[in-house]
Amino acid sequence: MKSVRIGVFETNSSSTHSLTICSKAEFEAWQNGDVLFSIDSEKFMTMEEIKEEWEKDTENSKQKGYSYSETLEEYMEENRIVKSGEYDDAVDYETFEQRYKTVSGDEIVAFGYYGQDC
Repeated sequence: MKSVRIGVFETNSSSTHSLTICSKAEFEAWQNGDVLFSIDSEKFMTMEEIKEEWEKDTENSKQKGYSYSETLEEYMEENRIVKSGEYDDAVDYETFEQRYKTVSGDEIVAFGYYGQDC
């Protein structure tokens, strides 16, 4: 059997999944609306960070003659940046959330989605 990519496990499965692990404090900041979550980059972002990325993306696109998001809202929708209550509707799969306490006493949250990519 010939290996195409070293160190990569591949199957012909059509399932898809995403797992994000964060501190309880980060997760609660998201639930409280202090930060938003970028599904595509799997990171929490403040509105200030989102605005900075949008402005940078807009400027780069203008310089290269590419199309760009006219409004911040369009940018957030196109890049799947969501509030906590919008997460389930933004992904087309089953979602999960599980809270844990590590042996060192840290409180963490694991969340994400899973399902068949049909």
